[in-house]
Amino acid sequence: MKTIALFLLLASLRCGFGQTDTNVIAVGDWSEPVSDSDGHTLRGRLLVYDEQNAPNHARIYLELQHVFKSAWYNPLEIYFDIGLSDDLHFEMRDKLDQPVPQYPVVIRGPAPSPCWVTLPCDSTVRLRADTYTLGPPSKPDGLEILVRGGCWLIRPNATNDFFLSGSFTPATDHPSPLKYHVWQGTLKLPKVNIPVQSFAADEPLIPAPLNALLPKITSGMTHDHIKKVLSAAYPKLEPQDGPWSGQTGYIGFHLDEQFSAMFSARMDAEQHAVVSTNALILVFDRTQKLRLNITHYCWDDKAPQK
Repeated sequence: MKTIALFLLLASLRCGFGQTDTNVIAVGDWSEPVSDSDGHTLRGRLLVYDEQNAPNHARIYLELQHVFKSAWYNPLEIYFDIGLSDDLHFEMRDKLDQPVPQYPVVIRGPAPSPCWVTLPCDSTVRLRADTYTLGPPSKPDGLEILVRGGCWLIRPNATNDFFLSGSFTPATDHPSPLKYHVWQGTLKLPKVNIPVQSFAADEPLIPAPLNALLPKITSGMTHDHIKKVLSAAYPKLEPQDGPWSGQTGYIGFHLDEQFSAMFSARMDAEQHAVVSTNALILVFDRTQKLRLNITHYCWDDKAPQK
């Protein structure tokens, strides 16, 4: 019986390991500083990151800064609730400053829980502001912005411009657990331009040099073995491993300014990291903010051991 192994390329837009600034899509300007009646001053801004993993939509962050104005040195507190309240309100507008229609979506999961945020004097905190506990059951066709009160889908090659803005008015009717000053006021969060993902019709998902080398990566290969294979096309590659949990994880390399590759791996009997049997291969395109998942698929019952 003939066994055929196929590579399945599963494209996942805007994904990556680890939350670093290499995953950022857009950063908004700081709002105007707002002082409450007691002189405590706060300002904020919005940041948009790639979706990285489930729940299949972009990560939105609200960054808050306790601005020091030589008046108060004590920390302040902010009540942060994005689950059941409208304290943080978002809107999406196009290049003509017209509201962008919302996208209907079926979601699942619990609402995020409220919490108190304590900000020492002259400090900054970054808070997850999208409905990160909820999400559609499958990957949408584009970048989904899912926040309380709205959901928008930015499709690849869309011809419009998209600007996300918001306002933040934290509640003040909850007792402070630490008895610090509770900030009161409203921040007008400047709009942030979310770029549209574009794809050239004739551009390959995997560059030809890398595509020719991937079949040469086989089970049991170590870092050095993989490096020897990949360096034929990428002489300046650098190690860039993915996450590990116990005896399994990812061996990886930063190939060039655009591409990285990772291979699912395990620890062998001598505790050396080696490529797994029928390894999952991840190819990252930082320019396009694209991740390709490449796995083995067999038509017959018996899987090839490579």
